[in-house]
Amino acid sequence: MRTREEIEKDMYALFVGGCQDRIMTIEEHKHRNTMLGKYREELDKLDMLEKTNTNNKIKDKK
Repeated sequence: MRTREEIEKDMYALFVGGCQDRIMTIEEHKHRNTMLGKYREELDKLDMLEKTNTNNKIKDKK
């Protein structure tokens, strides 16, 4: 599984590279939205995994 930093770096890369300097095509816009959705899903899974690990640590301490 990728780290939070890697995912955020990829998300940032979608917004650089000239896409703000010109009008995006429909295909570019769809691709960016699709990739953002995938990266958000990865971040949600990572958050859930971190929360589960934290809850397990708390249970182990009790």
